[in-house]
Amino acid sequence: MVSMSSDERRRRQWTLAIVTVASLLERADEALLPAVYKEVGAALGASPAALGSLTLCRALVQAVCYPLAACAAARHDRARVVAVGAFLWAAATMLVGVSGTFLQMAIARGFNGVGLALVLPAMFSLVADYSDDTTRGSAFGWLMMASRVGAMAGGSLGVLLAPTTFLGVPGWRLAFHVLALLSVALAVSTWFLASDPRPISRSKMTTASVAKELILEAKDVMRVPTFQILVAQGVAGSVPWSALTFAAMWLELVGFTHWQTTVITNLKRARRSIRRTVCRVHRRPGGAAVPERRQSRAGAGEHRVHYTDRRCPAARAAR
Repeated sequence: MVSMSSDERRRRQWTLAIVTVASLLERADEALLPAVYKEVGAALGASPAALGSLTLCRALVQAVCYPLAACAAARHDRARVVAVGAFLWAAATMLVGVSGTFLQMAIARGFNGVGLALVLPAMFSLVADYSDDTTRGSAFGWLMMASRVGAMAGGSLGVLLAPTTFLGVPGWRLAFHVLALLSVALAVSTWFLASDPRPISRSKMTTASVAKELILEAKDVMRVPTFQILVAQGVAGSVPWSALTFAAMWLELVGFTHWQTTVITNLKRARRSIRRTVCRVHRRPGGAAVPERRQSRAGAGEHRVHYTDRRCPAARAAR
């Protein structure tokens, strides 16, 4: 990595620390509602199918907003984008906690997906820019570990507070309020302490031009066979695990206590957290062939991608 001044190094450390906390709280926010399905269903008179539709609503809105989030990350300061996203999901989480009907909770949960969508692309690109070829795999390994710890924290917070009340407020509502306040603190910290290493763009490109550029880049990436395989296995592998969002509710209904439910559900998350930390990507001794993307336009509308072999000379000669 290029040598940095003490001020730049300090800003890098603050940014990576805040982004790691953002990853933790983002996954905690996703895990909180499934952890209190039983109590929410009893309070709102919702069936398990209706409760599942709340998570589906958030996921659909989040998926639709990802292209908009990519445009925002490309045009604006990414640290500020993360801060705005964190504030939006904090507001939505607070609304979920005060919802009195199923419709209100569905709308609030959908709004929650907007904030989560804004955070993730900017967060991952910040980590990528603040790391180099030798540390990027390790950086993402710790980031994924933080996300699993967040899932454990969010699930535990919901399950353990659910049977309690505080000043007449049901515990499951209190859990959403606590997480919303933590997310507001994250948004404020990100706005004032995090920084984007990328120079602020002074380009006069319109949003439509940026979107067109991103679409061209997405097409280039989608043509890579390795990426296609990664997407396919990701889709197929995530479907079975999605059914486990009802695990906490099922365990409580069959007679397990809230403490027992917390331990059982966190065992799986702890295993995945350890696995994602241990299985970090390390650079091979000879240096891997790292694709470096460079664009050129020989004519109007022509879009080409070139890849540069950045291995050491001995590794290139041995190819």
